[in-house]
Amino acid sequence: MNARGFRIVLIIASLALAAGPLTAQTPVAEWLVLGPVELDAPVFSPVTDSTLLETTRLARDLAWPAAGDPVAWLGHAPLRWERRTADDDGALDMTADGRAVVYATAYLEADRWQEARIEVESAGAHRVWLDGAVVKADRVELAQGKHWLLVQSIAPEDGAWRLSARVEPMTPGARVSVSADPRHPLAWADLWRLRSVSDIAIDPTGRKVAWVVRHVDAENDRYASRLEIHGLDDGALLAEIGLSRAAADPAWSPDGQRLAFTTPTDQEDADGRDLWVWPPGTAGAVRVLRAEPGLGDVQWSADGEWLYFTASVRMGPEPDKVRERGYRRLTEVWHRPTFWRNKTHLFAIHATQRTRVKLAGDATYSVRAPTLSPDGRRIVFARDVQITEPPFLRSELWVLEPGTGNARKLVDLERVVFNGPEAFAWSPDGNAVAFCSSAKLMLEGEDPEFSVYESELYAVSLEEPELKHLSEGFVPSVGSGLGCGELAWSAEDGRIYVGALDGARVVPARTTAPVPASLDGITLEVLPIPGEVMGAHDVAAGWLVATVETPVTPQAVYRVRLADGRATVLAEPNAGRLDRVAMPAWERWDFKDSEGWTIEGWYWTPPDFDPARQYPLLVYYYGGTLPTEKSFDQRLLWYAANGYVVYVLNPAGTPGYGQAFANLHIDDWGYPAGTDIIEGVRAFVAAHPFIDAERIGNFGGSYGGFMTMHLLTRTDLFAAAVELYGISNIADYWGAGWSGYSYTEGTCPGCYPWNRPDVFVERSPLFHADRIHAPLLLMHGDADTNVVPTESEQMFTALRMLGREAELVRFFGENHGIGSTPSVARTRDTMILEWFDKHLRGRPAAWAARWGAAGAADAVRTAATPTVHP
Repeated sequence: MNARGFRIVLIIASLALAAGPLTAQTPVAEWLVLGPVELDAPVFSPVTDSTLLETTRLARDLAWPAAGDPVAWLGHAPLRWERRTADDDGALDMTADGRAVVYATAYLEADRWQEARIEVESAGAHRVWLDGAVVKADRVELAQGKHWLLVQSIAPEDGAWRLSARVEPMTPGARVSVSADPRHPLAWADLWRLRSVSDIAIDPTGRKVAWVVRHVDAENDRYASRLEIHGLDDGALLAEIGLSRAAADPAWSPDGQRLAFTTPTDQEDADGRDLWVWPPGTAGAVRVLRAEPGLGDVQWSADGEWLYFTASVRMGPEPDKVRERGYRRLTEVWHRPTFWRNKTHLFAIHATQRTRVKLAGDATYSVRAPTLSPDGRRIVFARDVQITEPPFLRSELWVLEPGTGNARKLVDLERVVFNGPEAFAWSPDGNAVAFCSSAKLMLEGEDPEFSVYESELYAVSLEEPELKHLSEGFVPSVGSGLGCGELAWSAEDGRIYVGALDGARVVPARTTAPVPASLDGITLEVLPIPGEVMGAHDVAAGWLVATVETPVTPQAVYRVRLADGRATVLAEPNAGRLDRVAMPAWERWDFKDSEGWTIEGWYWTPPDFDPARQYPLLVYYYGGTLPTEKSFDQRLLWYAANGYVVYVLNPAGTPGYGQAFANLHIDDWGYPAGTDIIEGVRAFVAAHPFIDAERIGNFGGSYGGFMTMHLLTRTDLFAAAVELYGISNIADYWGAGWSGYSYTEGTCPGCYPWNRPDVFVERSPLFHADRIHAPLLLMHGDADTNVVPTESEQMFTALRMLGREAELVRFFGENHGIGSTPSVARTRDTMILEWFDKHLRGRPAAWAARWGAAGAADAVRTAATPTVHP
């Protein structure tokens, strides 16, 4: 490598779109400079340019430095980034004492996706990074927004160092500006640096709390996690546990001295999990179980000697034996899933001697949510029983005495359509059990339009096992989703604590008073939280520890004292990670629909929002059996950061707004919810002059994908749309999706293709494809077992037969959700943005460049190996 006059010319993105008038070059006039600092080659290494360039390296997570930021340097006081201005020739000149290294940073802001040429000239050998990746004179793309340009340069022996750079957009109409200001709109790199917290477990003595921290390991394209232990009084980090694998499911021993947890197994050719016990003060954790399929529900016995857990047991031939035959016999609809023979059984294992005992389970049923009583003498669990008639699954509550093997059924939950309770809570005296389940358990008689997706709180006395309703008159839906995964009956105050869906908010709720022995005369109340959505949480020792977030602030961990409700921050895993990010803003916006219902909604605006301008609008919804929450939704925030107003609403039939509102989803596919979305968009546009009514896009996934296609058959409001793994033919979903028949039984009881053509035909968007005129992008995983790929395939075929603009992207090997790895999720969301940029902003360059001039061949290649945009 030549030490002087070395020049790199980078062509950013493909040359296929380079035709057309070019914007003039923009010199980099302002830099942030670190150094020069003298540099010696490592001992025993030759003194060459390449060796010197490899001698120092800045951490990749030190992106977006600002003037004055310190950088530790071996043998020197901390160096600081300094702002420097280029001379009239556009160059920086500095004098170094012989061989030295200099780092220079500038920020490039692209007004849209574009190709660009960057010319970097230095008097010494140098290397260039863009957004943390080394640039190698190959195809790279500048997405809309700011980009971090970093140059590492070696001053020559005479010390005369010089650097200059110029940027030239290659895409017609595109512009790029250059500055030394690190403040920038939200970028994917920012999102990948964020942390989320789950699996919170409070030590029963109230001294410590454990939780799992999840993050993106971009280098290995995976989701990674670690287990952290913090002091409950001050949040101080006491320990980290990882064992080089993702630890999860923490469970404290009764004395708070040991922590059980699970990890993916390290055994080759196995997909189970390992069970570990970590005793503080020792060299490391001890493995208790290895490669246990379906390992979960880990909890300690009252004396701390035994660990109880559930595991999956295959009752029947192994899958490879079935494949060897070349055929497989099915006699029931639930035989279609490959895992139908797997049953969840209950076990116990001695924590030190490893003696293992099977306690419950056989070939016909599974154990769900086993929970030990406070004295450890009894276990309550749900038993799921498959039946051959609607609703196809029945749940029962049982109590087992693990010491004697005696078991008795407490109550039948015959109106449970899907799975039984996900969690139980014992009363402090061990004489009653609380759980969440469908509000339909309280329904007298039959009502085909009653939603099973509103949940209530119940309790059963072991003395008199009669179902008691503990949330009567409480409007929010108890739990967060179908049932509740976290439930606590506090020994300190006698109250029951549970999460609740309060419309688009997820909040903690508790009984208004200690629950009496009669289990009568009680209901729930909401506890205030410093945010909109409570996530992972636990209640113990007089405390609630929970994650809290808002539509513009990521998760923080709060500690709430139950005695007075006082909340304090315990930990901020994302502190400082968005300090230099210009975030979108959000506001709530509700409207009253034509039926008189108040429809909750909210929206984000771009960081540089100007109400005097007009913006394209993206509308997002689900419309099915779960609300869209007011959470820190990374995808929607990113779209707002890229210049869109993003509007979200929870239309008719959404749980969390009361039983009557939820019932609007039943016995009808899409129409009331679709009406609300259409009315809501029209009202939103009328109320907000900064929306361009000619540039509105809509998108959703799963049932939201169905809603997208349904809406396009009813209105011309939308100029472009994206459906993700949605339902176009209800009969196909009902008969081919693994859970389609049972979902349909819950949303339209007694509805079948032969008796309800008004549902299976008239509500299926496929049969109204001729009404769709807006450009539609369909995205589907080819391994989707929930909404089978033919749902998007059929609509794509219909639209192309009609000559309409439609494109289908298959994601190979992806199941429902299309997000098995960080790069797949990023590709999915970037494609959506590119599609809307093309149709709503007149910017087709990114979409065209993704697939390239080769057309279909490139499409196959790119789908198999997703292109990741910076």
